[in-house]
Amino acid sequence: MAPGKMMRRSKLMLALVIFACCSSCASIMSTSRQTVPFYSTPEGATIMINDSVYGKTPLHIDMKRKRRGRDVRLKLDGYETYYVYMHRTLNPWVLGNILLGGLIGLGIDAITGAMYEVYPDNINADLKKTSQQ
Repeated sequence: MAPGKMMRRSKLMLALVIFACCSSCASIMSTSRQTVPFYSTPEGATIMINDSVYGKTPLHIDMKRKRRGRDVRLKLDGYETYYVYMHRTLNPWVLGNILLGGLIGLGIDAITGAMYEVYPDNINADLKKTSQQ
């Protein structure tokens, strides 16, 4: 094989390897997990997600991005329970796969969950006192 042809083939292979590595934009820019901060006023509310206790506010929880939905409650004696539903949204970095045509990268992002974001991405509950009768 001629040296020029081998050089072109090497450059093509290098370009393909770089493209394959860079095509999973969301996986590169974010991981399969997302840290979500939980705050409340007053502090010390119990954080319950899908009926499991995770701790008390303030707390940062590392959540899987791939999970579809979460029912969140913050409970504190003498205060009304704060409710919020957390869901996943599309990570904007996934657009890099669409624009660059990276079907392999899109598949990687889908498998790892990096193509999603947890929303809302932070909880800051202002707890209301319960009315005593």
